[in-house]
Amino acid sequence: MRHFTQAFRSPLAALVRAFVLLLPLQATPSPAQPVIAFREQLERERPEAWAMRWFAGALLPSGVGAAEGAPAGRIELGLEVGSLPHLTAEQQTVGFAGTKREELNRSPVAARLAATLALPGDASVTLGWVPPVEAEGVAADLVSLRLARPLLDRGRFRLSAALLAQRGGLEGDITCDAATVAAGADPVRNPYRCEARSSDELRLELWGGELAAAYRLAGAPRWQLHAAAAAFRLEAEMRVDARYNGLRDRSVLAFEGWQWVYSAGASVAAAERLRLGGEVAYSPLEVIRDPLGRGPARDDSLVHLRLRLVWRWR
Repeated sequence: MRHFTQAFRSPLAALVRAFVLLLPLQATPSPAQPVIAFREQLERERPEAWAMRWFAGALLPSGVGAAEGAPAGRIELGLEVGSLPHLTAEQQTVGFAGTKREELNRSPVAARLAATLALPGDASVTLGWVPPVEAEGVAADLVSLRLARPLLDRGRFRLSAALLAQRGGLEGDITCDAATVAAGADPVRNPYRCEARSSDELRLELWGGELAAAYRLAGAPRWQLHAAAAAFRLEAEMRVDARYNGLRDRSVLAFEGWQWVYSAGASVAAAERLRLGGEVAYSPLEVIRDPLGRGPARDDSLVHLRLRLVWRWR
């Protein structure tokens, strides 16, 4: 088996790699497929890194409001739903430094189950889980932990802080999806000659903090307005496992860096034990879509909706 191991660190190198992969490999039969195995550390403006940061922001756990003090032992069960905005063809062209289109529109939403336990000292801990429900060949599986406590509670105004961490990712046929493979030798629908559905894995690990403020309306005390800012350190890896053009690609693309998410919304006590909340979240993102990495970075930020339903069990 021929085994290629390289460390690419520039868009130009990625383009050279893409050109080589498009060349037909039919000159010499081989008992096993050649393997490409390399690790590349991405700059934050690279299209591949932009996609990783986009999904990290969209899947970030949120309190959808400011934490409240509660008697120790109280348990709340929650369901959180976040929208995954539809990406254009240009936004999905993130492979090989922004020259290969990936099918990233798999589901319009992501759902998280959550359980919150009130601790002594007005603190609370929330365990969240995005279960691995498959959506068109891709499934997310993430576990999150959130420790929150109010810092200030004065009349209708409340200020809280939270520490958060999340680990997990997405698995599926991202590099070579089912529709592309089904296209066979069609050079337009299958330009990289995908031979089988890939088994790729996007790993997302993060930790950070959030500061949130809430204000209870005087004329409608069941309603609260809130705003929050979160900062988190992201460590992301795209682990490719794809077969195309006579090759097997086992490359790893990695990104590390800080990211911000800002949100604002409202919540209402719909019943004695039930609270509903919603917010708009914004994560500033920049990307350079020039395949050579030249030119100014463009704003391509994430804006999406998050909804939360909380039922007090006891």
